[in-house]
Amino acid sequence: QNVAVLSPMFLAEAAFPYMSSNKNGGTVVMVGSVSANVPWPNTAPHNFAMAGKYTMTQTLAFKYRQDNVRVNLVAAGVIHTGALDVMAKKKEQSVESYAKLRASAQPLGRNGAPEDVANAVMYLASPASGFTTGEILRVDGGLHLSNWWNRQVMTKEYVGGTE
Repeated sequence: QNVAVLSPMFLAEAAFPYMSSNKNGGTVVMVGSVSANVPWPNTAPHNFAMAGKYTMTQTLAFKYRQDNVRVNLVAAGVIHTGALDVMAKKKEQSVESYAKLRASAQPLGRNGAPEDVANAVMYLASPASGFTTGEILRVDGGLHLSNWWNRQVMTKEYVGGTE
């Protein structure tokens, strides 16, 4: 949790004096996870840290609003990175079969790509989002629409089939 919450907070706080003194202000874009809203017991510490990051984003946005510094967060869903590959190995599944399982729980029917998150970060860092601050932008393929991670598909995967 120190890495997930305190490190970005200290980094942002260190940058604020420089952004505040700039006539154009500045922009901070955090990256978090939609897991802040997922009640899986096995990932509770991570979920708590992500919820803290949500609150931190909104608090810093409010704190620095008059300095023309915007603070936003991209909340990523299931993104196919090396972390998904590690999870597949832990579950003793092939990367392909595990990625397919995770994709089957997605309303869009696929896992996200790192580029999906990067594009959201670029938008929030750009002048196109100049009237946006304190926002949590979900990049989750609609996962938030599916009753916390398509319970029918994922419950067995995460908690051994118990409801």
